[in-house]
Amino acid sequence: MTKWLRLSGLGTAILMIVIGIAILIYIVIVAVNEFFIYKASLPTGSLETILGQAAGVLIEAVIRLAFLGVALAASTALLRYGVEQYRNILSTGTPPKTKEGKE
Repeated sequence: MTKWLRLSGLGTAILMIVIGIAILIYIVIVAVNEFFIYKASLPTGSLETILGQAAGVLIEAVIRLAFLGVALAASTALLRYGVEQYRNILSTGTPPKTKEGKE
């Protein structure tokens, strides 16, 4: 890998923090957007029709919540490891060694 493509330990830490914050901001925007846009409709018809429509809405809500949960877990992991690496670099004063033994 060429030298200009390699990131230092500090650069990697900052990149993880920035990506984690960006994902977190995206999650908040999507959640607020869905909260204000969603319009509940009252289904009419037989009991089977009402239950079928309600089940579809519930399944869609669960899928959206699962997506937001996975994205939130990913962003918190990136933030945690980025901050941990950043603190480690600040406390020791040097970035961690790479596999080749270089900084």
